[in-house]
Amino acid sequence: MSAELPFNPFAFYGIEEQCFPDEAALRQTFLELSRKHHPDYFTADTPDHEEALHYAALNNKAWAVLSSFERRVEWLLQHHGFIREGEKNVLPAAFLAEMLDLNDLIAEALAGDMPAREQAESILETQIAEVQEGMAETARTWDESRAPEAMKSLHEKFQEWRYLERLRRNFEEGTE
Repeated sequence: MSAELPFNPFAFYGIEEQCFPDEAALRQTFLELSRKHHPDYFTADTPDHEEALHYAALNNKAWAVLSSFERRVEWLLQHHGFIREGEKNVLPAAFLAEMLDLNDLIAEALAGDMPAREQAESILETQIAEVQEGMAETARTWDESRAPEAMKSLHEKFQEWRYLERLRRNFEEGTE
């Protein structure tokens, strides 16, 4: 009995694993495969229809990963063993120290302090933009070099981004 390999959306689309693939070509491939394997083109309850359903599902699964930079990065990090299921974020101490001040400001904002709210929103958006920029730069480095240290750095930036996105989501939910 052979173990089933995990689904690789890059292999499914026949492209190299990378953070920045040609997005227009990705979309074109998605649309072509959607037309080719659309279940409505096959008679129901036939093997061809079942196969079309299977390939349509795989195409949608590949597109769900490949259509977003962050989801591509997350998939690559998982695939290369940097993210494991159930594993907690391990963030640099300097980043966490910086986040303490932001979390305090958010607590003040959630308590009704409008100037703190405006400042927290501004700082949070700036932090997210800076981390996304760093993540993109590191991703380009990995695309070019495939160096393990670039992937390690990408993992760190991704964890920071994920932390900030969760912080933003919680802040927005708390201020609704």
